[in-house]
Amino acid sequence: MTKLLAHPSGKLVVIDGKLTTDFTCCDKKFFILIYNSNSVRDDNFKVVLNGADLVAATGGPFTIDNNSNTCTGRFFAEDGSITAANFPSVVACATPNFQSTLVDSTADMLAAGTLLMGNNVLRIQSIQQNNTGNFGTVKVGFAVRDGATRWKVCYLLLDALYSFLDGQGQNFNFVFPAVP
Repeated sequence: MTKLLAHPSGKLVVIDGKLTTDFTCCDKKFFILIYNSNSVRDDNFKVVLNGADLVAATGGPFTIDNNSNTCTGRFFAEDGSITAANFPSVVACATPNFQSTLVDSTADMLAAGTLLMGNNVLRIQSIQQNNTGNFGTVKVGFAVRDGATRWKVCYLLLDALYSFLDGQGQNFNFVFPAVP
């Protein structure tokens, strides 16, 4: 027998057809974070999700500029306030130098076929060799507000390291949506 439970906000919470009593993920926002976590210059990258350049449709930049020996990277998020400055729990470097790119909502990405229900393939592809090899972090997941201006991870769909030779790329698989 299924019980209907209400969040204090009055919302019913159903995740993947299952009612949940864990309300920590209400009003969650999808994000992808790719960054050079060892601060040694990596190649410059483009990011491809299921065969499509991730943010080309929004007209924004869709590359990651790693032309320095610092912790560089890019957030792709459906809420423009998700940045390295207000999401410290997910970034493991002291002085991040990140770009942030607002992407379409998950509903729009699903409708356009950029994001798929079920298995998704995220590819980091070198577009400019910097001749030092490539090593860093990839995170895909959902964030929730933690106070008025900060964000925290609600749950991760992917938490991995990238490592590949100059001029190459690497694929990562994640399933959307996943139950926390």
